[in-house]
Amino acid sequence: MRRAKKNVKTRNVVLKIENYKWLEQYKVDLMKERGGDASVTFDDAVTTLLEKHYGKKQRPERPTEERP
Repeated sequence: MRRAKKNVKTRNVVLKIENYKWLEQYKVDLMKERGGDASVTFDDAVTTLLEKHYGKKQRPERPTEERP
């Protein structure tokens, strides 16, 4: 496995096709819930799921980058 670069702003993730289809359907449902807002992204869907699971205040902090 390659080492992760430290100065990266975004990363790509790979999902199994079943998980992708489920997340895509969740995104569509989230659009409907928000009154037909077509600007919902996959990032919004994942963030919403994390907030539902952990709660807004209890969500684990993102790792901070070490800077020299």
